[in-house]
Parts: sequence; C-alpha cells; structure tokens
Amino acid sequence: MRSAAGMSFSNRLSDWLSHAFAVDTPEQQLTQEDVALLDRVAAMIVKRGLISPAVMFLETAKPLNFIGSQVLVFLNPIVTIVFSKWEMTHLSEVLEKRSSVDVLIAAIERADAERAHPSTDS
Repeated sequence: MRSAAGMSFSNRLSDWLSHAFAVDTPEQQLTQEDVALLDRVAAMIVKRGLISPAVMFLETAKPLNFIGSQVLVFLNPIVTIVFSKWEMTHLSEVLEKRSSVDVLIAAIERADAERAHPSTDS
C-alpha cells in the first residue's frame, strides 16, 4: 500500500526512525560565544549560592531542554532584569542545543571549584 507521496509505510517509518536517535549536527554544536554566555550564567548561579538546586534541576530537566528554552522566551520580560534582551534570546537559542545543559552543569561546577579554591597567580 503506497501513500500519496509514493512511499510505503515501512519506508516512511524507517525514514522517521532514522532521525529518532540522531546526534547533533554541526549547527547544533556550541560556539565560543555560546560557552561564554553559559559561563556567565554559571557565575551568577554560583554567586547566589544556588549550585546544588541548579545542578539538580538541570540534571532532572535535561531531556526537556528545548521546552525549557521556550519557557525562557515566555519569561523574557521578567528575566531581562538580570540579562539583556539579546542575552535572553541568545540563551534560549543556546539551550535548544542538546549539549548545552551538560556544558552549563560543567561551567557551574568549574565556577564553584574556582570560588572554593581561588588561584593565587601573582
């Protein structure tokens, strides 16, 4: 049985499943600018002492990072108190990328370690 597009059900299913476990494309990889923004967010989290709740929330919500990025769009008027409008837009775009949550968690842990053990470069 063929669909209007000329593909059988099994071919359409196979095509659909081929994208189900796709890895990030080059467009989905984080740029240096993206990482710098995540480092700034991590520094704010550490400065406010929210390391444990933030990491726990991020680990729990990791599969929903795209939805979380869309929540930031919704909360944009409130969150622009802390970030500029450009940073909020950029942050929501960065959080759409799969690897962003892991990078943010690593940045939080790195910022916390630097706060606990400041380097003594003199």
